[in-house]
Amino acid sequence: MFPIFAVLIGCLIIFYVIFLWNKWKYVKFSWKVNGFFSLVLPFTGNTYIYLLTGKKISPISLAEIGRKIVGFPLSVWFGHQYHYVTSDLNDAKILLTHPKCYEKAAIYDNLKFFFGDGLFLASYELWKQHRRHFGKSFKPNMLKMYFSSQYRLSCNLIQELKQEKCLENIYEYFYLYSFNSFFISALGLDEDEIFFDIRRFGQLESKVQELLVGLLFNPFVSPTIWTKWFPAGKAADKVINEGIPFITEIIKRRKKQHKDILSYVENSNEVCLIDLILTDYNQISTDRQIFNQVTLFSAAATETTGFALSCCFISLAIYPDIQAKVYEEIIDTIEDSYEDISNLKYTEAVLWETLRLFSPAPFIGRKCDVDIDLGDKVLPAGASCLISAYHIHRDPTNWVEPLKFDPSRFLPENQAKIKPYSFLGFSAGSRDCKAQSMLLMKMTVASVVRNFKITTDYKSIDDIQLESAITMRLVDNCNCYFEPRK
Repeated sequence: MFPIFAVLIGCLIIFYVIFLWNKWKYVKFSWKVNGFFSLVLPFTGNTYIYLLTGKKISPISLAEIGRKIVGFPLSVWFGHQYHYVTSDLNDAKILLTHPKCYEKAAIYDNLKFFFGDGLFLASYELWKQHRRHFGKSFKPNMLKMYFSSQYRLSCNLIQELKQEKCLENIYEYFYLYSFNSFFISALGLDEDEIFFDIRRFGQLESKVQELLVGLLFNPFVSPTIWTKWFPAGKAADKVINEGIPFITEIIKRRKKQHKDILSYVENSNEVCLIDLILTDYNQISTDRQIFNQVTLFSAAATETTGFALSCCFISLAIYPDIQAKVYEEIIDTIEDSYEDISNLKYTEAVLWETLRLFSPAPFIGRKCDVDIDLGDKVLPAGASCLISAYHIHRDPTNWVEPLKFDPSRFLPENQAKIKPYSFLGFSAGSRDCKAQSMLLMKMTVASVVRNFKITTDYKSIDDIQLESAITMRLVDNCNCYFEPRK
């Protein structure tokens, strides 16, 4: 027994000597950061502390445990990759705008095995090229073109809710609704042309994200080994392979129509997302690359929108006085035109407040290419940082009564009072996310509140329990009741 123990001790000593030699600049930096004395172990780093709690793997729960034990800023080692976790506004401003801090954090590296250089995982230079090209699909003229299809979707939604009356799992319902919207607008499909089980594909994509969290928490395990030997990895690989034929069939059909579509549009830049992807021949040439782009786009658009809509309706149900104000604004403003939607200032404020309290993307991850001066310390080159939008949005030093649902914070006359970088609803800096989903959310909220009085069994915001995969999720199958207005 003793020889085995001695060998283990010897291996640990060798590990720490090599670790300190290779990672000394990060270890030295972490001395100034909370969590320095949490033991870093081979393979797991210090995330084992969270795994020992026995809770479901969730990045936001990991950060919350760290905040409660030692506070922010926090040092987290995912394997041997150092991550600086912060909720400081000055840190957020510097890190999100620094010209040498645009690459994605190391924690996301393994996801490239499945999705390659899709827009949200691409290097910054490639991201700029893609964003400039794909952004044409979300300009004002294109959003107006999407209005009619979104309006039809919202009308169908009203009819469905009249039949359902109670949604026992509001997140799943509005996630799939957002997913349907994405495929109709971004992929140029009519509702009658949805020739595959779109709900099934939406469920697959949501399941993939949940499974991939296991890979994020096993940073020393290669994706190849993970998919062959780990149950979660095998399941993720199976789910992805099941989803590929759905997108492949869309690509196949769209390629046949593509030249005809470009020949009859007046402006070749005013086409839907899938056509822009098909014309990006310099960077995207294979069906798998197209699959990667479409999958990541749809995940980013639908997970966040579905979550935000769910939380918005639950919040309106908890606060009937706010719901009444939204209803009054809708009745006074809406006449079923695109321009009317932009005039819903209070409804928009409700959505911004929803995004503050329920951050769809709880973390913004970046990697430093150079040493970055944060004022009281210098973050070394090669380090990754995770900016916790969730904690910034709920910090009492940034917001008065942060857990109070108060849309008036975001009314035009009050927006100047908001501290810079205290709201990161769609990220910030150069690599921010576009906010086109606001159109869909405003239209959906307007349609639903106009036709239904919403109630719920929840009594306060504190009752809503959250967890995160890559994006935020509701822990429980939150319910809402939709009573038709008379």
